Amino acid sequence: MDEKEQEALEGALEEIKKSIHPFLLPTDKLTKKVSHFSELASTVEFLTQADRHLKNSNANHGGLLAVQDIPFREIFSLLKDCYSGKINDHLQSLLESAEVELNVKKRDPNNPQSPKQLEIKIELAAAVIDKYADLLTMVIGKKSKSKDEQVIIKNASTVIDDSAKKLRRIHLMYGISQLEQEVYHCIDEHSATHCLPFFCTGKTISQYKALAAILNNLLSEPLSASELAGGIYTVRLKLQSLPDLSVQRRLTTAMNQVLKTDGYPVEEKEAEKFIQIYQTRMEQINSVTYDL
Repeated sequence: MDEKEQEALEGALEEIKKSIHPFLLPTDKLTKKVSHFSELASTVEFLTQADRHLKNSNANHGGLLAVQDIPFREIFSLLKDCYSGKINDHLQSLLESAEVELNVKKRDPNNPQSPKQLEIKIELAAAVIDKYADLLTMVIGKKSKSKDEQVIIKNASTVIDDSAKKLRRIHLMYGISQLEQEVYHCIDEHSATHCLPFFCTGKTISQYKALAAILNNLLSEPLSASELAGGIYTVRLKLQSLPDLSVQRRLTTAMNQVLKTDGYPVEEKEAEKFIQIYQTRMEQINSVTYDL
């Protein structure tokens, strides 16, 4: 790995860390949250181990660990586990189960723990990715790397990047599911004040249901994070046709909050490129569906 490649990787890792930062909790708080889930114990053990290496790094030489003091063998072993060990299995399992849960609506409305479990999966996956990025940053500056070490760095960086993309997509899906629930709250409130018991029709209810349907469809389509964001911007435009200005503001605020949390701009002038990305992707999906 030459100097230019090293700088590029360092920059990429910094961007990854920045993109998942809103989802992170301190390790001690996260450990407390997952203490009731025994199947996650080994993942927490990894976080504790990684934290120890990183804290040792910060405690030496004014925040800089001397190269000769870095436990390269241990760190490379942890990084190898990133793509071919139990921690990677746990990480991918966390990401996959969270996505399945969002896709098929597995959350049990009668189980108050259910939404919390989904949040924990997202937070735990973010913590693992963040720690791997930190560990990788520690070793890429090593001047003399063996062929095996270079392979580990390459494979680990690929897994970290792919996992971060999955996580950003899943977190945005989680935000969309919350937006869908917010629309249904609006439906319930409108029905309670404007409708007869067990009977409610009309343009406003139809508009609300159409918004909820679009949000629901976003969760079932094979869309990237940027394409999902474009879908949210598209739905946000449709809010302008709602007759109740207070509902417009309420849903716009909720959508803007989801976008901001996931690092997307809320300004209309910035939204157009994401809407275009979303529309292009939906045309591709519909074209394939039509051909079938």
